[in-house]
Amino acid sequence: MAEFTTPVGRLVYGSPTRRNPVTDNHGKPVMQADGVTPATEINFGIAIPKQGEQFFQQTEWGAKIYEAVKSGWQRGEEQRADFSWKVTDGDSNIPNKKGNIPSQKEGYAGHWVINFSTRLNVKLYDYIHSQGGEIFEDGTIQTGHYIQVYATAEPNNKNNPNVQTPGVYLNPVYVAHSAYGPIIQTSSGPDVSTVGFGGGQLPPGATTTPQGNGGFNPAAPQGQQPQGGNGGYNPNANNAPQGGNGGYNPNANGGYNPNGQQPQGGNGGYNPAPNGTPAHGVNPQNAAQSAPQQGYNAQGASSVQQGNGAPNHSFANGGQ
Repeated sequence: MAEFTTPVGRLVYGSPTRRNPVTDNHGKPVMQADGVTPATEINFGIAIPKQGEQFFQQTEWGAKIYEAVKSGWQRGEEQRADFSWKVTDGDSNIPNKKGNIPSQKEGYAGHWVINFSTRLNVKLYDYIHSQGGEIFEDGTIQTGHYIQVYATAEPNNKNNPNVQTPGVYLNPVYVAHSAYGPIIQTSSGPDVSTVGFGGGQLPPGATTTPQGNGGFNPAAPQGQQPQGGNGGYNPNANNAPQGGNGGYNPNANGGYNPNGQQPQGGNGGYNPAPNGTPAHGVNPQNAAQSAPQQGYNAQGASSVQQGNGAPNHSFANGGQ
């Protein structure tokens, strides 16, 4: 095992506090030792500017990683193209196992990206407003900020001699918050500004002002509709009830050689009084005893149903 401290680098993905589920090579959850509790771990990567070196192993921190590798892999395994160095060449145009091209990701080009992971908690320290005050609030360090990492490196065959893919584990221990930087948006999916939200006219009864619960109101003035909320039925209304929540829910670096290179209720079933029949299905021959329609509860209650709306230790070079 070797210990090393990185230079200041930019946090380009992940978080030193947010935990993620651990999965195996088949995408199945990995359990803790009790066999019941799903395992979680912390994953993040920082981008270190290149300084003219051809291989990251030629840097001070990279030499430490190489030292750890050689302590466990001694038959030239580090020369294999699939050796898991956990360091990504940010200038690479070769898609990784997730189909991402490193050089096209924000903050990668011109950098070595070191990919860290651990199942232990990482301690955070403030080096912006103090010289080492411990940070206890999650979210203080955000993707795009600048940090330093103190970590350990150890070969991945230390506790598992039969590991299929040779590599190294880079385990973060301490993280120093060094500086702020432009936030990097790392969520997947299309840009929300391009999906069409906010267009079109609001439907009748919709309002941008909060309007309470919209439940049954026995004192509502004749002819008025309940507003907002769940579209409750108003027995005094002359028109169809409004509202309702039934909205439509529609990297390999190659071998380094030191010597070389959904709702119910609403308007369903409303009949606008054909042939002179009063609205809401009231029988004119028995209006006084008629059972209320459309989900109206004689006790004043209304039932409205509403609609609903990972990474592991990489066996390549890790990262996003």
